[in-house]
Amino acid sequence: MSIHFCVAAALTRGVIEEANYRNLSDPEITRLASLTTLELDDELNAAYPKQQGSEVILTLRNGQTLSRRLPDVIPAAPAEIRARFRKAAAPYVNVDALEAAIDTLETVPNAARVAELMAAR
Repeated sequence: MSIHFCVAAALTRGVIEEANYRNLSDPEITRLASLTTLELDDELNAAYPKQQGSEVILTLRNGQTLSRRLPDVIPAAPAEIRARFRKAAAPYVNVDALEAAIDTLETVPNAARVAELMAAR
């Protein structure tokens, strides 16, 4: 996903979640993404790769500016990644079985079971 789309989807939906990426042709997300620009910030860039910062600046129609800056966006912990996966996948697959199959990938001779579980529903 492009940064333009991700920011526009978060602003449109008011959350950051997997559902933001289900409707790639949402007209409001598309409109906001088309208005989004990226700019290099010298301070954030100089801190990379030790820190991976980000800032979002919104200019509203009335000219008011809102912003939020994080000097270091901390990656999700493994437990957070699993919880996000379980929430997103639960409507479509047996998450317990799929998660167990993924956890054993390093020890199985064939990864086809993962594909089978993903196509089960």
